[in-house]
This record gives sequence, structure tokens and C-alpha cells, in this order.
Amino acid sequence: MRASKPTICFESGVGVFDRCHDLAVETLCRNIRPWKDGLLDEPAASIMAGETYKSPWTRDCAFNVWNAAALLTPEAARNTLISTLIDDNGLIRIGGQYWDAIAWTTGAWHYCCVTGDDEFLELAHAATVNSLRYSEETELDPETGLFQGPASYGDGVAAYPEPYNDAGGSSGILDWPSAHPEIGKIRMKALSTNCLYANAYWIADLMGQRLGLDAQVNESLRAQGDAVREAVNRHLWLPEKGRYAYFTDPTGRCEQYMEGLGHAFAVLFDIASTEQARAVLDHQHVSQHGIPCVWPVFPWFAGPDGMSFGRHNGTIWPFIQGFWASAAAMHGRVDLFDRELTALADMADRHHEFKEIYHPITGEPYGGLQVDRGNVRMWVSEPHQTWSATGYLRMIYHDLFGMRFDPDELRLQPFVPSRFEALRLTGIEYRDMTLDITIRNSGTRIASFTLDGQPHEQSIPATLDGPHRIVMDMR
Repeated sequence: MRASKPTICFESGVGVFDRCHDLAVETLCRNIRPWKDGLLDEPAASIMAGETYKSPWTRDCAFNVWNAAALLTPEAARNTLISTLIDDNGLIRIGGQYWDAIAWTTGAWHYCCVTGDDEFLELAHAATVNSLRYSEETELDPETGLFQGPASYGDGVAAYPEPYNDAGGSSGILDWPSAHPEIGKIRMKALSTNCLYANAYWIADLMGQRLGLDAQVNESLRAQGDAVREAVNRHLWLPEKGRYAYFTDPTGRCEQYMEGLGHAFAVLFDIASTEQARAVLDHQHVSQHGIPCVWPVFPWFAGPDGMSFGRHNGTIWPFIQGFWASAAAMHGRVDLFDRELTALADMADRHHEFKEIYHPITGEPYGGLQVDRGNVRMWVSEPHQTWSATGYLRMIYHDLFGMRFDPDELRLQPFVPSRFEALRLTGIEYRDMTLDITIRNSGTRIASFTLDGQPHEQSIPATLDGPHRIVMDMR
């Protein structure tokens, strides 16, 4: 596997989008550094969460690999995934923050689909199943069929309304239980987290099938994923509002704030039916500069001028923009997709870097208000944040070019807004081949598809090698 800087080049005819592609690739590469942890035997090239971070994070690792790193830097992607696994008395599990660690499985499966690394697949399947069984014992609520724990993006108390906004003066939601010993643990059941659990069960089934494991076990895992999906729709769907709740509390009450990441995952993982997905896309609040992480703003952050927002409340996190854009593309919402793509490109290009967080009204870097040692203060928006950059690359690779990686092939389903007349992506190193992809015209349906000048079906076998040229005409 290659460890050198990727040679991929994007041309859209619109300078801001091209510049931001190159900037995003540069950001990913600059944040790859030697690292040793988890199951890594020695320091190896791994993906840090950002320029100021000294380590990968499990959640960030998973999303970065899923968004772009599996394609652009597969060796670093593999190393990072392995570095976030732990050996728990001989049982391999996913490490990191307990509630969002299961995100690892989605990234690991995507890595396997891109690279065909069946050796890693065995490890990934074991880690996933062991982690699911561990979480079933520690966090699954038998009454609702949902997993307990915070939201998948929300490690700060600024992400939550009362009573979860008070962790005894700490900014971290992990400290909430120690501040509330009478309750003992975090018993909310969050939308995004449960969507990830459902997807992990389904992926465990696909992994098992790929490995030729017992069919009944695979089917049981799929059924468990189906059960989580049913529980999400039974307990978190708000039919009168046409969208999902943020989370349920221990009494079963729905907290009706909008969680941007949860809504994106509900659509992307088919937790939502087609009708529900369309309703979510219609009813999710989107600010001037993109989808906010949680909306509306909590009263203790909202100032009289309407310009104050919490670090995890009302602000724009670009990685969430990337997932929301993919959800919009999945259901043909060119308007919503183009809005996120344009907003993120504008914010990144303005300051020549991908920041961690942005202000929803000004589009300027903005760390947001957070509780810190009992006081509310402004935090910084970290520089050169990896998942902000890969969130943008996701919009290019997964959506504009419609790359769909399966274990045995690459399918293409482009989604091209009318602002683009032609797109080209060259130097794509995929398995043993190098691809050059040209898209002519805008549209969401392929009118013609050629491989090396010959008409071809809209997929590329993973067994090809050498250089190949793909040309698609859209309508």
C-alpha cells in the first residue's frame, strides 16, 4: 500500500471548488504523523484529528476513513483504525469514547470495500461483534431497545439541554455521571448514536457473509440491526413535526431539538423510510452557512443580538455538512446539496484552511461558548481540522462523482448541480488501477458511460489493473 502523497487532481472549472479540493487533500496529508497505540506494534503513519491534536480519535478516525482517507491514504487509514482497537483481556474491542466508538465499524467496512483488504476484514469483524456484545451488556436499554449514551458528535456539555448541561463545572459530558452520582450514568438515548449501532449490526452481517461465516449468526446480526431501526422509529420519530427527536430521556420523553448528524445518519443508513427521509430533508433547519449541529439555540447561550451560539449548539461543523450533503444527494435534493457544498467551500477558501467550527450567520471561524470550570467562555475553532477537510472531500468523491465502493467493484452514480458544466478527477489510485474520470453536463442520471472509449455498465470491476479512462454524460 502506498504511503506517499496522493496524486489525485480535481477540475471543475470553478476555481473555489478546485482550490478547496487541493486544500482538503493537503490538510489530510499534513495531519498524518507517526503514532503507536492500540494494536499497533510500532509507530506508523496515522491520521491525527487535526493539527493541534496529538492523537487520533476513534470517531474522527472512522469518519475520516469513510469520507476520503480509505481512498487517498489507505495505509494511514489502516494504521489509524488498528491504533484505536484495544485488547481487553484477550478480547479485541473498539476503544475510545464508549458511546460513539461503534462509528469505527462504518469506517472499517468502507476501508475494506475500497482496498479489498480481507486480512483486516477478519480483525474488523471480530472487533465489531465483540464491541456490540459488550455494549449490549453495558448500554442497551431492554425496555426501549435503544442504546444509552450521548450523541455521536457531542462530547461537550454545550451539546445538551438541561439536565445534561451541568457536569459539575466540567466541559466534558463524560464527567456528568460523577457530578450526578444519584443517577450513576448517562441514560439518554441519542438519535445519531443509535443510527450508528443499527448500521454496525448490518455491517457485521455483510462482513460475516464476505468471510463465509455461519449464515444464522449473520442473519441474527442483521435482525438486531433491524430491531434498533424499529426502536428508533418507534421512540424518536415525531410525526407531527416530520422529523426525529434529538434523544429520549430516562422517562421516555423526547427532547425535540434537531440533531443535524442524527438526521443525516437516519437518511444515509435507511433508518428513515423514503417518506420520512423526504420529510426530514424538508423540516431540518439549515442556517445561512450550513446545517447547524443542534437547533434551536439553548437559552443560556443565546444573547440578545442573536449572534451567540454554543460550541456544540447552533454552530456549523463541516463534517456534519458533509454527511448532510450526502443525505440530500441520496434523495435528489440538489438545492440542499449545492447549498452545503458552496457554503463550506466559501468558508474554507476565505481563510485558506478548514477550521473545526464556523459561525452559522457570519461564516467566520467560531469556537462557540462552552462551560469550563463552572464558567461559560468562548473556545477556539481549532486549525486545519481533518474531518472538516474530509467532509468536503466526501461531497466531491461520494456525491459529485457518486463513488460507491463495494468489495468487488466501484459503482458510479454522479450527482451534479447545474453550476457545473464539466468535472474531471484524475490520478485516482484504486486497488491496482489508476482512474481518470470525466463527467460532462450536469444532472443526476447517466445518459452514457464509457470505459476506455467503449460503452460499459456503470461499474468497474475491482480486478482491473493499470490506467483506465471513464467518461460519463449526465442528464
